[in-house]
Amino acid sequence: MVFGHCECQPTCNIPQNTTRCISSCDATESCICADGFLIKGNDCVSPNECGCYAPELYTEILNGDSFVNFKCSEKCTCNDDQLHCNSNFECSPNATCKIENGVRNCYCNEGYQGNGEICSPLPTDCYDAYEAGHGDNGVYTILPSGWPGSPFKVSCVMSTNGGGWTVFQRRTDGVTDFYQNWTSYRYGFGSLEGEFWLGNEHLHYLTNQKNYTLRIDIVTSEGSSVYDEYLYFRISNESNKFRIDNIGTHNGTAGNGMYNSGGYLFSTYDQDNDGCGNHQCAKVHRGAWWYANDWCPKCLNRHCHNFRYNSTCSGQCTASNLNGEYNGGNGENIFWANDYSYCNLIFTEMKIRPFEH
Repeated sequence: MVFGHCECQPTCNIPQNTTRCISSCDATESCICADGFLIKGNDCVSPNECGCYAPELYTEILNGDSFVNFKCSEKCTCNDDQLHCNSNFECSPNATCKIENGVRNCYCNEGYQGNGEICSPLPTDCYDAYEAGHGDNGVYTILPSGWPGSPFKVSCVMSTNGGGWTVFQRRTDGVTDFYQNWTSYRYGFGSLEGEFWLGNEHLHYLTNQKNYTLRIDIVTSEGSSVYDEYLYFRISNESNKFRIDNIGTHNGTAGNGMYNSGGYLFSTYDQDNDGCGNHQCAKVHRGAWWYANDWCPKCLNRHCHNFRYNSTCSGQCTASNLNGEYNGGNGENIFWANDYSYCNLIFTEMKIRPFEH
């Protein structure tokens, strides 16, 4: 140490005498570190004695921390107060050397995932993620083939029914209002951890990249669990009103509630595509769906899904209304009917998985 004016002295943590430096005294004469030395605790040391001093950062880094140089051509890591540098470090061809949140590193480009040194393409659906070793149910980021936007998050069912299912609809408790307009159904709404509709735009790109099985899991108002599967499911684009282009062979225990949905257009209360004239199925059933015009001129009152609670009866547009009102009245509730009449369902989940693996 030397005797001098104590002002703002550089330390191992803040070695540059800048405005970031914290003054330890008030410009009085006292013992200070000589030029070229830094404060470490109560001692004056050379920069090389600061432990893991990072010259690129002009500071000391902690054990376990790393940094890369400005070209991302070298990576240094602090272990046991010693700096170990790898001069063979390089970014993946699918990564970019840049600063994010104040940290320079290799970052995977959009559409890829990894640590920057290794970047692999994002999965195109939940089955891709499942095949890559992800076995937990939850939210994953995917990028379907041909999708024109940024990667997006989906809910994946990995632990049941063979795993790898991409969920696009779920009803559990009625917290989310499903009586939404065309735009909401186009882009999606709700929470992936709870009730949601993924979005018809997403569903179109998903179902047109591979051949998919559609599975609908249902818990009835009596608490019974049933399901239906359709071997081939594909949705057209918005120009074709998100029509169901294909819905194939049926298998399951729920009664084939979508037997008459193939080839029909999607309708919401503000976009009537059901072909029933002034009889607006989305309003009648208080939902949004691929409503059929097979029965719209008829007035039936056999089952809870055929008539509304505030009128004597109204035409049935569909055998299924999974986006209807939770605990709704007759005709407006969530129902799945054909061989059976399941009304006011307490749980539904619609999901897809490739059937050509």
